[in-house]
Amino acid sequence: MALDSRRIPSIAEWYHEETKYIPSTIGLLPRPDFDQQPLPWKQWHSREPIDLVPYLPFPEFPLGPDPDQEPLDSDSLSEFVGAISRMLYFTNGATGILESPDGHQIFRAAPSAGALYPTDITLALRGIRGLEDGLFAYSVLHHQLVPLFEGNAVPDVANACWDHPAFDGIQVVAILSGVWQRSRWRYHDRAYRRILLDTGHVLGNLVHAAWQEGLQAVPLAGFEDSSLQNLLFIDKKEEGALVVVPMCRAEGVGSADGLTASVRRSERSQAPPDLDADTILTLHGTSSIVRDAPVSRPPDPPICATVESEDRVVSLEQNLSDLSREFPSIVVRRRSTRQFTGAKVDLQDIARVLDFAHRFASPGPVRYLSARSALQVHVVCHRVRGLESGVWRYLPDE
Repeated sequence: MALDSRRIPSIAEWYHEETKYIPSTIGLLPRPDFDQQPLPWKQWHSREPIDLVPYLPFPEFPLGPDPDQEPLDSDSLSEFVGAISRMLYFTNGATGILESPDGHQIFRAAPSAGALYPTDITLALRGIRGLEDGLFAYSVLHHQLVPLFEGNAVPDVANACWDHPAFDGIQVVAILSGVWQRSRWRYHDRAYRRILLDTGHVLGNLVHAAWQEGLQAVPLAGFEDSSLQNLLFIDKKEEGALVVVPMCRAEGVGSADGLTASVRRSERSQAPPDLDADTILTLHGTSSIVRDAPVSRPPDPPICATVESEDRVVSLEQNLSDLSREFPSIVVRRRSTRQFTGAKVDLQDIARVLDFAHRFASPGPVRYLSARSALQVHVVCHRVRGLESGVWRYLPDE
């Protein structure tokens, strides 16, 4: 969709238009400089990490503790640490390791554009037997929690989220952040799109992995950016917090009926920005929310999100088999390889995947991301048994 020439676009609209791939210009992009490629993980190290490997549902993990590490005795820790271990592993853990002359290449539970893995996970933990309250970094390489700072940080995270009720009585909060350079060295200004996409994959896994452990993940996009960045000691030029995820006991999640539908908004900045400024930092900074941000109701969904009388509608089967039990095995086997057979697909299989992918985003006891859904899903179908080839719009609530 082209920009409306009758008004000045926002920076987000300008950025989206400027970073579109177009056949006539895509060849003009600079080639990736592989000398500038950073490691796809942070090199955390602690003498006494929390080793999460013993809790995995298989006997061996290739990369255990370093020789100079003395992990805490797992017998002294709460069984809840096992739930955290499995949740992190099936969210973004190392499910494949390729040995090479240059070291280890790690493939993870969540897909990533170019296998660059820009998303990091930090946990705020409290009230867990055997662990000091504090902030912990998830070390993918060794499947460990590395202590960053001691002290109960959950109230500070909750305060940055304007004390959202999902924080009441919880023990675990996950904070997902994006490291800009991990994607930027290859995808340039379009990297911000890739980072959000990759973080969405990680978040989707986290929602399902938490459910496996009897937890309800509540993703929150409404938070005071500077407060959260300061709490995590994040350099905004290098990294940005993207989503906060309190983990509630599934049986303890209350109704969302009492929550307001209002959201806090960032200021609308006009484009184009200063052409000498960093595009990603400008866009991310513009989308940040400040403490006294105005509160307003989000706009109604676009008209095209409803079914019109003249539309052709194909109802999908309602009583579908649940994929939840298959989630751990699917994640471990998943690889981002395009091995298409060209064989036909059954409509029921398409329905199962769409239902599973959208189940947690539908209206229910948890209001996700503090706003109405802005996502529209179109499905391009070819060789699907029971469905005419073409482009279809998926309406999960219809």
